[in-house]
Amino acid sequence: MRGEKYKKKSCFKANWNYFGNCGWNFGLNHRGGFYCVAIENKRFPEYTTTIHKYLPNTELIDKVYDSLASGIPVPFEWAALLGDEWTLHYSLIIGADIPNDKITVANPYGYLEELSVSDFLARTSFEAYQNMPFYLNLGFAFGIFEKNTIFLVQ
Repeated sequence: MRGEKYKKKSCFKANWNYFGNCGWNFGLNHRGGFYCVAIENKRFPEYTTTIHKYLPNTELIDKVYDSLASGIPVPFEWAALLGDEWTLHYSLIIGADIPNDKITVANPYGYLEELSVSDFLARTSFEAYQNMPFYLNLGFAFGIFEKNTIFLVQ
């Protein structure tokens, strides 16, 4: 039963200190996710990073929850806010409390953000980013940006 899994205490305190203090590069550049995976696998040979793209919402939440339950935060691609301006960015999921409808994200702009699950999913699918500039739409067309994308570290 899917619901039984989330009745455990929330997975809020992932191993943020290790990943936050070691210089893990979540502010990815124009080279995109595959470049990041290759670099991070070299920088942290004790871990393997895999990219998961276009996940259905339930599978995305399940994978995030499982990773956090094992103490590993989850890098992901999403629509991030900087003031009133939307951006496409990579960030770090550091907490998920599904029964209380909360996802906690270390935002690329230096603050923690708590979101409802539905807001989180709207931003990982980029539905929240309205009036996206044409050149960013081209990024989706050419596969530079992918919806519901997470990076799992094992």
